[in-house]
Amino acid sequence: MLIGVGVALLVASQLIWTRSSYAPIAALGSGCVLLGWITVEAVMVDVEGSRPLEIVVAGFSILIIGLAWRWRALVEATQASGNEAS
Repeated sequence: MLIGVGVALLVASQLIWTRSSYAPIAALGSGCVLLGWITVEAVMVDVEGSRPLEIVVAGFSILIIGLAWRWRALVEATQASGNEAS
């Protein structure tokens, strides 16, 4: 879990911090990894009282995916308009 989810989010945040061109894809990927992990956990682990936390984590992962998707679309649109102007 630490390597799959934690490292993915850490790498994505580092790429975002350094404004890498790979940052939108990394953020999208890490959001998908987080959503996949919490979905599997919700199905496999049934601990009393854990559902609210799983819902919150799933919500944040969907938020990460949505923001990364939007960011990727904006980058592609900016690149496309830049190519037309040249």
